[in-house]
Amino acid sequence: MLLIEAGDRVLAAFPPTLSKRASRSLESLGVTPLVNHLVTDLDTEGVVVQSGEHEERIPAKTIIWAAGVLAASIAGRLAQAAGGKTDAVGRIIVEPDLTVEGHPEVIAIGDMVKVRSEPPFPGVAPVAMQMGRYAAKLVRARLRGETIGDFAYHDKGKPGDDRSRAGGRRPAGADTAERLRRVGHVAADPPLVPDRVPEPPARVPALGDQLPHARPRRALDHGRRALAVKPDRKLVQKRLRASRTPL
Repeated sequence: MLLIEAGDRVLAAFPPTLSKRASRSLESLGVTPLVNHLVTDLDTEGVVVQSGEHEERIPAKTIIWAAGVLAASIAGRLAQAAGGKTDAVGRIIVEPDLTVEGHPEVIAIGDMVKVRSEPPFPGVAPVAMQMGRYAAKLVRARLRGETIGDFAYHDKGKPGDDRSRAGGRRPAGADTAERLRRVGHVAADPPLVPDRVPEPPARVPALGDQLPHARPRRALDHGRRALAVKPDRKLVQKRLRASRTPL
């Protein structure tokens, strides 16, 4: 099984370390990633791929097309009407101030645009929101006869991403903290139960029952941040005793 990727790595939207890990996981499943290969044609007998100047036909009876999404068709119509250009997925190329080439009075924003000389921005709501705020500032500045700088996207990170606390950058040790969060969202200080092993409870207290009584504290400092929760031991022991039932 081949996974054909036009870019230089899989999961290009994520850090390179995660891309390498994903490639290893795919290979362990019998999947061979072919990066830097662009599909130029396909039919019922296979696909044609191109890597640099080299073109190759790969026979295949089963082809799964997962090339992502295209920009809204209005982007192409706007580019055609304005004499502009579009990229490979149909986004209209705009200037650094989000105006259409040759038409400074036309501002285009959202995932239908590709800013010239910038890598494609992710197609998420924060990008469009920041573009909208910038467009409003640009219009107000023009009405006052002033100018403002070019649009700059600030990646504030996703929920659980350390970039949201580091001004859009991944701090040193962020991958370590991310792994810790993936292993377990809550780290609890032992011992939580009496010295002897209790009888099997009829209902194990859920973490959600403990969290309202938990005291958060900072852990993994010096650029590494995670949430460590210190439950109330007496409350946990009381609930364990109350939930026990004889075998």
